[in-house]
Amino acid sequence: MQEERNETISQAELLQILTGIKHKADAASAQIVNLGFLVEYLYEELNKQGIEIPMDGYADWAEKRFAELQKAAEQAQKAGLMDDLNQSASKSEINLQE
Repeated sequence: MQEERNETISQAELLQILTGIKHKADAASAQIVNLGFLVEYLYEELNKQGIEIPMDGYADWAEKRFAELQKAAEQAQKAGLMDDLNQSASKSEINLQE
């Protein structure tokens, strides 16, 4: 069980934290823009070479792919939770394997 602590931080520390978060958000946004440019560039280059990519099935594909990734993330999260429980139990001499 975690103890609840009431700690105050100074305005300077808060500003530093918020600035760090802003920098991370800016970097993530830049990566998204660059990825969009890459996809657009590849699509245009393929079209120049006469390769047509039908986009009719994209929505269904994206939905299916998202579900696959979500399921994999949930399984990884559950596996991590079980690892955490096993580590905690090994410290307290509780055998979860039985």
